[in-house]
Amino acid sequence: MARITENFVFVHVPKAGGTSITETLFELVDESQWYPREKLFGYPLFREVPPADEPNLYISHFGYNFFRGSGGNCMTVLRDPVERILSLYSYWKNPGGRMAPGDPIPPDMTLEQFIESDRPDIRMNIDNAQTWQLAFSLDVATRERLAGIYPVELLSIAQANVKSCVVAGVIERPWQFLLQLADFFGKQVPDFKLINANRSVERVSATEVDGATIEKIKTMTWIDQKLYDYTAALSQKRAANIEQINTLKSRTEELRRTMEPDYLAL
Repeated sequence: MARITENFVFVHVPKAGGTSITETLFELVDESQWYPREKLFGYPLFREVPPADEPNLYISHFGYNFFRGSGGNCMTVLRDPVERILSLYSYWKNPGGRMAPGDPIPPDMTLEQFIESDRPDIRMNIDNAQTWQLAFSLDVATRERLAGIYPVELLSIAQANVKSCVVAGVIERPWQFLLQLADFFGKQVPDFKLINANRSVERVSATEVDGATIEKIKTMTWIDQKLYDYTAALSQKRAANIEQINTLKSRTEELRRTMEPDYLAL
């Protein structure tokens, strides 16, 4: 484990493999520098949480606005928007012993009812949630305050913020952000395993969903899709550059072979 000399902030996108990424970060950063996660609930700003005595690792579902005040380094990982919504629905309906955020959804709520629900906590997590989280914050109050923002402006801000992160990637290609982590911490590529802690009991697959519903989800997340595509391209470029200057290629090729199918079970 390493002792960090600057704050390291992981903007944890819900249902994007963040629990597994958190375990990887815990392997990299000295335990004495893990900021208590229970103090980060409620989408705070950095100035609103009790100060630490030294640089810390901060992990939560807060937005990029939290990172702005940290004076440190940022990491984030996104997920294919449609797959993320299907995972979100599956988890809220069958959390597998862990409580989903907000109130439980009725056990007989269909996917169509879920994506069309007017519940604020559901809408907050569906409607271009990744873009809002990376541009500003995930919470409802921020969206209401900035309701008049143009989509192109929202996307542009989120893209710039993702680019500013020292590690940025997509969960479907974990070896790319692992290379970035290894490069940043000056270590070999860390081990990474998709763990079962926050997986739903029964996962809805895209192949089980009718085309009309998939199109509705795509309409609700079209900005997220553009941000996802941008982040995937950025991550690929960064990883390629790192591979050219380091001796990590054999390890990442192994990761490609063994890990690529795993994200589908999130």
